[in-house]
Amino acid sequence: MAVKIFARTPDEAVTEFWLNDDVVRIGSAADCDLPLAGVDPHALTVQHRRGDYYVFNRSSATIRIGEAAVAPGNSCRWEFDHEVQFPSGAALLLQSADAAAWQPPSVETDEFDEELSTDQPAETNKN
Repeated sequence: MAVKIFARTPDEAVTEFWLNDDVVRIGSAADCDLPLAGVDPHALTVQHRRGDYYVFNRSSATIRIGEAAVAPGNSCRWEFDHEVQFPSGAALLLQSADAAAWQPPSVETDEFDEELSTDQPAETNKN
């Protein structure tokens, strides 16, 4: 099942990431699947197992998932709409594909100042 992660850096920049793999590494290292500034090089691993998502805290600090504190080296089930919070202020939010689909489309403006949705393919005339 595809789900989306919304990642927020300590400076409030937000990135969206579709979680399509069973195991994803998140951290500040460039070789992580989801690079995230303000956290350890390999801060956590997200694993999809039997329909559930689990977070393994690989960082050197305790993180919070919803109301649960997760110490370094420990893991916790990650439920939809529960935020993973890092001491630096970085955070992650897990949403189902259905909930993520309700996000408004991103909009661009062309040279004639008309709005074009980047989420829909442009119609082409095949005549």
